Amino acid sequence: MIYLDHLVATALIYGLLAMSLDLIVVECGLLSVAHASFFGVGAYAVALLGRYWNMGAVLASAVGIALILSVCISWPAVRLHGDFYVLATFAFQSAFSSVLTNWTAVTRGPAGIADIRNPFRLSASNLLIPALIGLSILIVALFVRVGRSPFGEVIRSVRDDEVLVAAAGYSPAAYRIRAVAIGAVVASTAGCAYAYQITYVDPSSFTIADSILMLAMVVVASEWRWIGPWLGAGLFVIVPEVLRFTGFAEPAAALVRQMIFGGLLVSVAQLARRRRPMWMER
Repeated sequence: MIYLDHLVATALIYGLLAMSLDLIVVECGLLSVAHASFFGVGAYAVALLGRYWNMGAVLASAVGIALILSVCISWPAVRLHGDFYVLATFAFQSAFSSVLTNWTAVTRGPAGIADIRNPFRLSASNLLIPALIGLSILIVALFVRVGRSPFGEVIRSVRDDEVLVAAAGYSPAAYRIRAVAIGAVVASTAGCAYAYQITYVDPSSFTIADSILMLAMVVVASEWRWIGPWLGAGLFVIVPEVLRFTGFAEPAAALVRQMIFGGLLVSVAQLARRRRPMWMER
């Protein structure tokens, strides 16, 4: 039961991450590989401040720090295009990982921070899962509203033709900064939930590899708007765990699981592109 709770909570957390990154990558057209840094901000805020502050203050601090960092990275970076923007986010992610690893006086470096108190766990019940379900519903509703609002129309227009948007009197950079800020806030909130669930954080969970994993969750089913990020998160979190019980003998088991998993990812990606329901059209 504990394992199942952990698996469901992890899938919901990564679903929130994929949803927040979908706004930046798919809606706004910015290929970011720095999303794990915003995720880490929330997790380390809980680890460092949770011992002294209440949960509300910790969440507010995590959101505030993520907002500041998102502006710091997006303000100069959104003026770049294509590969140059990717390189800018890569540099920021690398710097963030280096700070977590080397600032041992605060982050304890590779040893990480353990014994994080989970206020959602009461006796045998883990109230974090209902809280994550409610938060997920709220975020989806919010993003649907944002996507259908004038703001959503503008950021998609910036993605498609920023010259035309600028000619219409809008600032493409300003809208991109706002989109990155929204994604960063949701990612930092997911990071808080991650720290509460795992009760331990270390730099290995917030690397460039994790940013690429989040990006893959978005890309694999990007044609299925709104549910695509959740589908991608479910595939990358739940399916590998299910494939552990395939019963193949080692050492062939790992190779077979990778082949099955890869085939599932390709199948879902092809299905998303060939059979997109009409009500999901952009």
